[in-house]
Amino acid sequence: MKIAFMNSVRKNFNRHEEKYIVSLENLAKIFEYLRERLSLDPYSKMRSDGFYAVTNLYFDSDDFRCYYERMDNSGSGVKIRLRSYDNAIGPDSIIYPEIKERIGEFVTKDRFPIPSSSFESFISSPKEFLHSHSGKDQDAMKRFIDFMNVMGLKPKAVMRYDRAAFIDGESGKLRITVDKNFFTGRSEIFTDKNSLQEIFTGQVIVEIKFSNGSSNFLKSLLNEYKLEKTTASKHCLAIEHSYALGERKL
Repeated sequence: MKIAFMNSVRKNFNRHEEKYIVSLENLAKIFEYLRERLSLDPYSKMRSDGFYAVTNLYFDSDDFRCYYERMDNSGSGVKIRLRSYDNAIGPDSIIYPEIKERIGEFVTKDRFPIPSSSFESFISSPKEFLHSHSGKDQDAMKRFIDFMNVMGLKPKAVMRYDRAAFIDGESGKLRITVDKNFFTGRSEIFTDKNSLQEIFTGQVIVEIKFSNGSSNFLKSLLNEYKLEKTTASKHCLAIEHSYALGERKL
């Protein structure tokens, strides 16, 4: 099933993000706990099991500047990536270039959509691509392209995983994602899962994203399941695995 995200672009938002590690054997219990208290987001509702595909193509410099800056700043740093929500990237797919900046647990994210048919021109001739496009997303495009040029960033690694997302339907200020089935590898393009290697089998990453203070619900969740907090970045994990930079545990 193709999930249409074109009309759901979220730009320029700030929030806190915390990541936790869960064993796959505890996933069913946590999933049910979340379903009883929150709502599946519209895209998870479209899937029978609540999980939809996410594929990220991560950018870095040849000396892995983004990777090392993130590691040296205990979780802070900038990363840029391309994201798709289709199981297989086709001519009608939408790709989202994204800029994500983190200072501790505070995150700013900006993104915009491009058709997959523009992928090659966007990567190979970004300035020409920018000049040929106008509209509300041009500022975000320019910022993404500036990062590419100033830091010498190129596509380096791809990661695919399955995600279920829960939201607080009343306030809209809480979002919890559950990610599993991680596949990664060195790549300069979006690639099929069959050409990637599965990593972190038996592990799930739960991300808690909120725009204001923590809630009693979050405290109950953490206490109930003794979740293990981590600063692990999927970007860093993909780079580590793909380029043998010293793979570490989540």
